Amino acid sequence: MRIDSDVKEKAQKAFRKAGIDLSTGVRLYLNDVARSRNVRVLTANGFTPEQERRALKEMDYAIKHGKRYDSTEALFADLMK
Repeated sequence: MRIDSDVKEKAQKAFRKAGIDLSTGVRLYLNDVARSRNVRVLTANGFTPEQERRALKEMDYAIKHGKRYDSTEALFADLMK
């Protein structure tokens, strides 16, 4: 398997932080893909691309249709109803 040296070095550091070597990390990932039959790729924030799309869609809906408050006092008064 050919891997860019910069990517390999960064991956080795990340796996080292987790207490495993590169071979073990790659083996764990490949076993997970084989078991789940799903390629899980996380974005920088830790969500899968699908989770991130869903969260952004919910955020857009909340911005367009959600309640607005003039103050935190008004927010908490509404929450305590």
